[in-house]
Amino acid sequence: RIETCKDQATVANSVEKLRNKEGGMRRDDYRRIIKSAAELNMKDQVQVLIEEARKHGRETTHLHNAAISGFGKCGAWTEALRTFREMSESPLSRDVVSYNSVLTACVNNNAHEVISDILEMMNEEKVRRNTITYNIILRQRAETKGLPAALAVLNDMDQLSVPKDSYTFTNAISACQSTGDWKVAFELLNLMRLNAVKPSNAPYAAAISVCAKAGVWEPALELIKSMHGQGLKPSQITLSAAISAFRHQPGLVNAIKTFQFMRISGERTNEKTHGSIMAALASQGVYEKAVRLLFEMVEMEDISPNARLLSLAMEACIKGDQPRLCLSTFDRARSANIPTDTKCYQVALEACRGDSSQKDRAYQLISEMETEDFGISTRAYNTFLSIIAQHDWEEALQLFESMPEKSIPRDTYTYNTAISACDKGSQCEKALQIFRSMDDENLKPNVNTFTTAISACSDGGSPETSLSLFEQMKQQNIAPNTATFGAVLKSCEAIKDGEMAMSVWQQMEESGEPKTIGMYSQVIEALKTAGDEETAVKLYKQAEDYINDCKEDQKTVRSFRAKNAIIRQKLWRQTWKQLNEQPIPVEPEGKFTERFTKPTVYNEPKTTYTPDQPPPSEEEVISSLMKQGLIELKDEIEIKDETQNENSLEFLDGMEWIPEEEMDLEGDWEEIDPLSIPEIAEALAEEEEKKNGNKN
Repeated sequence: RIETCKDQATVANSVEKLRNKEGGMRRDDYRRIIKSAAELNMKDQVQVLIEEARKHGRETTHLHNAAISGFGKCGAWTEALRTFREMSESPLSRDVVSYNSVLTACVNNNAHEVISDILEMMNEEKVRRNTITYNIILRQRAETKGLPAALAVLNDMDQLSVPKDSYTFTNAISACQSTGDWKVAFELLNLMRLNAVKPSNAPYAAAISVCAKAGVWEPALELIKSMHGQGLKPSQITLSAAISAFRHQPGLVNAIKTFQFMRISGERTNEKTHGSIMAALASQGVYEKAVRLLFEMVEMEDISPNARLLSLAMEACIKGDQPRLCLSTFDRARSANIPTDTKCYQVALEACRGDSSQKDRAYQLISEMETEDFGISTRAYNTFLSIIAQHDWEEALQLFESMPEKSIPRDTYTYNTAISACDKGSQCEKALQIFRSMDDENLKPNVNTFTTAISACSDGGSPETSLSLFEQMKQQNIAPNTATFGAVLKSCEAIKDGEMAMSVWQQMEESGEPKTIGMYSQVIEALKTAGDEETAVKLYKQAEDYINDCKEDQKTVRSFRAKNAIIRQKLWRQTWKQLNEQPIPVEPEGKFTERFTKPTVYNEPKTTYTPDQPPPSEEEVISSLMKQGLIELKDEIEIKDETQNENSLEFLDGMEWIPEEEMDLEGDWEEIDPLSIPEIAEALAEEEEKKNGNKN
């Protein structure tokens, strides 16, 4: 009964009964009741019991160890440390259990600053460290200094021949989670087998969690198979970790199968297991399964859906582009008495942002959050601000100004949203005022802050100010992104500064930020306005190459080409002129070469054969000519007729060719699309070939 005490009144009642029993309390009674009292943080009661045991000659090191352990379990690590230090003032000596108990209390409560002092005291008193001691040190090193420090502890254990157990390798593998180094985790598992350590679920669960952290699911699946091969049944914790590792596609199928296996096999599931599968479904936007699973839990007796599971189901709807289903899930969950929190309301506001008709619903959600105990978070209000800014920028600025009155702290994202609202209203001065007021709240602007401010000044009729902000941004060592460069180029276009536009363009190329066809258009317009037509033509050529290599919207491409029609025509004139200015090479006798300009008539060489032999086929003739080097064929020729036409190029004799010197290359080309000229020429040639049955 003493060990099952759950409240202070029960402990006090048990103490009185033990005192009144015949013979009084024994040493074991003191140890048990002191541990129970310490776990409930009854420090006065623990002190009274220790003094009482001392008075009756029943004080032992075990009593103090029980008190230290109990205080550590309830989080009172300072009391555990005080009890530990008081042992040095008594005739009792501290043993390895005393040190392990106080070390555990400090590590569990993140009191890492006293660990080194305790270990130094342990060395001074010449208390030999055991496996448990090193396991505690290993865990502390892994949490504070990472994987290298944890591996150093393993090395110390090898040098001192301290035996390792399953917890040793579990703590070492857990150190890999910070870096996601799953390969090191696998090596530690192999080392565990070499040390003949009995396998358990804990190290495998830790290794699978490392795989989840690294975002790899295939190694996690191999670990599950390995456990089955060793006859080790995966526990609930292990399978939950596996589901988390399988959350990425295409491993999501395995996550669903693992969860179904747990339910079919009778393996007990809890909120954490359901949280793992819900997080996996949410990450891939599998909203139907997530919502169904959430409301299945309402009917279960041993599991109750909580606010985290509700928010995950709602996030799955957002990821699956189902904002209205997200809101209906939120309403249905509240009707089913599923708890909600700030995160749930925040996701609901995200759904309102994804549906432009939900402005009134956003106001309703914010009003409900004000009445809840958890209140309105800054992140939720930022989302609310962005929703209102989509409809009315003035209203969004009023809400921004009212945040201090509502005791809602503002962060950098809040200011970015407010400046973006100014951009929508072309309010340059107001945007600059908000931008400069960030210093009053000790907030530093980021790349998005500068980008929205630059865009607001550019759209608000002050391009010079936007260029000044761009220089200020570089002075603060904030790297611009694609949106930043686009806003700056827009300002360069507005002030007709081609040189500045090219300078910004070169900076963007050096930074490696992706370009857009709109940016090409802005720079070209700035160059044309500044009179630098030559550079504009060169950049247009690059833009055409970009269009061919990248998938741009065809409407945007057509608009870009129409805007630069004059440059486009000049390019085609230059290309056409260059093609026709090339000298026609003198062909070797009997040599056939395809030319875009006036072709050379081909005189087919004669082939000889005896009357006793059948005439060669056309394939044989072509093969023979190719071996002699008289013709060059780049593509395979399809032979349609079996008869050999000796005048295969006869149709060229009737064509009238215009001499190059009489061609009008500088005439009016406005009525003809230059792009269609090569296509027309090619179509006419193909039609003539079909008409005359050309084989070559």
